[in-house]
Amino acid sequence: MNLQNILSTCAFALLVIMVLIRAAMLRRRGIRAIVFGATDKGDFLLIPIVLSIVYTILPKAFSLPMWPPLVRQFWSGTVSGWCGLALCGLAITGFALALASFGDSFRVGIDAQKPDTLVTTGVFAISRNPIYVCFLLFSLGQFLIHRNIVLSAAALLFALTIHRQVLREEKFLREHYGAEYEAYCRKVRRYLRDLICLVLLISPLSACWRQSSHCTTNAPPGGKNGVCGKALYCWRPRWAAL
Repeated sequence: MNLQNILSTCAFALLVIMVLIRAAMLRRRGIRAIVFGATDKGDFLLIPIVLSIVYTILPKAFSLPMWPPLVRQFWSGTVSGWCGLALCGLAITGFALALASFGDSFRVGIDAQKPDTLVTTGVFAISRNPIYVCFLLFSLGQFLIHRNIVLSAAALLFALTIHRQVLREEKFLREHYGAEYEAYCRKVRRYLRDLICLVLLISPLSACWRQSSHCTTNAPPGGKNGVCGKALYCWRPRWAAL
């Protein structure tokens, strides 16, 4: 048995257990957290995708029989596997933080009957969909560990299904929360663009500080006061020099 495969299985099990424990905690307070498929049967598209991931992970961890062509690795080596495990660990950590930020508003699916308050703090101040971002990071990590055709197809289909779910949830949230959600959308991105832009902002900060004060003291022209606007404004001198 390969250590990376065992850790991959443990990470997957931990993610599932975290969801079930949180749902059980909410149920004890009279809140039905798992409303999967209640408003759209299309939610069940996720089931074969998840089962295909399970099909790849479990047999490799426990040396169970499987059809070799489906699980043959695209390339050999262990570096990508450890990178994948690091991504899975990052995803689990982010998922735990998202659960803490969610509080009693955590749902699996769209709860059209008893929606809770709109959550905009914690990790939801970085991304409007931190749990889905963590799921996507986790699926990418699993692909890097196993790197076969099953997980490559599953990761792609999973990303498309997640995006479909996000668009459905955004429609519901706009209808339910109205102007409050619209204001939130203007401040926080759907996925993680502002986090990427924050990295761009930090990396040239020292050089930009020396070259000009516009990075830290003045707002970028055109009213681009967000993280991305400031990052692009700071990077402009470097791009001009290329």
